[in-house]
Amino acid sequence: TLIVAAGDASGGTSWDGVVQAQEQALLSAQTSGRVAHLAADVDQHVAQGALLLRLTDQEQRAAVDAAQAQLRAAEAQLVDAVARFRRASQLVERQLVSRDDFDRVRAVHDAANATRDAAAAALAQAREQLAHTTVMAPYAGIVAARHVELGETVTPGQPLFTIYAPGRLRVEVQLPQAEAEAVRA
Repeated sequence: TLIVAAGDASGGTSWDGVVQAQEQALLSAQTSGRVAHLAADVDQHVAQGALLLRLTDQEQRAAVDAAQAQLRAAEAQLVDAVARFRRASQLVERQLVSRDDFDRVRAVHDAANATRDAAAAALAQAREQLAHTTVMAPYAGIVAARHVELGETVTPGQPLFTIYAPGRLRVEVQLPQAEAEAVRA
């Protein structure tokens, strides 16, 4: 609470304004799912990192499992390709394998390496989508609005919560252009 002493109103100019929090965020869904748990509500104080909402995550968990299986398969193919490449390298040095056959073995090795990298990236992406099924408070603050209900299905981009930190405030005022320069000075 800030108490301001009344000033002399004569000769002054007044404008209407709005007091706003400097830190205010509209939290939106980054993945789809059904709201399975609401841990916060309007006017509730929340700590930084506090759970606000949890979405169902069966699809995301299945995607993680599939990506892990693809990574294991790609790693197995890479192990085989590395072994074939080593054997072919030794044989090409002794001129027991044609250069054309060696180039094919090297291409298979390089493709297996790229497939493994792509599978690892897919797994990282699937894990990220799974992490988005849990919504946490980005900073300590107050829940200003809750835009979803328990059981509601959400899609990416859909607003979930509005949260603000009441510590630092600002005043937003609409000024006539003619008076803006005097206020800046």
